[in-house]
Amino acid sequence: LLGAQVFGQTALRINPSTVKAFRTLADMDASQPSLNDPISVVSGYSSNVVWSQPMLYQYDPTNSLPTNDLIRAVPNGLPGRRVLSWNGDASAFGVSANSSNNSTAINLANAAAISSEIPLLLPEGSLKIGYPWVSLVSGSHIRGKGMGRTILLRVSSDASQTNTHVHATLQTPGVFNPYLTNGGHGADVTASVSDITLEDFSISEASGSYSGFPIALMAAEDSTIQRVEVYGVTNHWAITL
Repeated sequence: LLGAQVFGQTALRINPSTVKAFRTLADMDASQPSLNDPISVVSGYSSNVVWSQPMLYQYDPTNSLPTNDLIRAVPNGLPGRRVLSWNGDASAFGVSANSSNNSTAINLANAAAISSEIPLLLPEGSLKIGYPWVSLVSGSHIRGKGMGRTILLRVSSDASQTNTHVHATLQTPGVFNPYLTNGGHGADVTASVSDITLEDFSISEASGSYSGFPIALMAAEDSTIQRVEVYGVTNHWAITL
């Protein structure tokens, strides 16, 4: 028998002969579930995004929640959902060094992590970040595998995204652009974002990319940045507060 942790409960004892194994989420989604083998083991988000460890989804015939990367629809009009017991791993949403732009996936994963009140865990590797950028909404807690191990790599081919905080790689939502030609600021603002934690990653820029502000933590309060490395950024402040 195989032990597995699902739904945040105590370890289940699973007979391996009744477990369905799939290469990708699409493969699992196309397969009809059964109460006789409710556990699905999936190796990767897609053929291009293989997880470092397989993820376990459990079939729940009573679940009717809206579907997303954590809650999967089942085929043929059957009731229920396949549900991942999620620990905050952003790769469940397709975040990967193989992706040309991880921003949307990180933003979706971050929203799920905030809702679950857990940190968002970024995988190891160079993760390309492009427009629409990463939005640091209230409650964001983004954690990498360590400086030099998780690297957020800015990619931009648009020169207009260079000298403005609204195109910072990581930014608070609705950020105003205080930059003036004399280096001053246009006006004071009231803090509208709170409780942000950034830790254990590096941030830089891809070769040939238009440079930009790495982190714009504007109008934010009660926030923490620790063990975050910024390098290879030209003509911009590393962190704007």
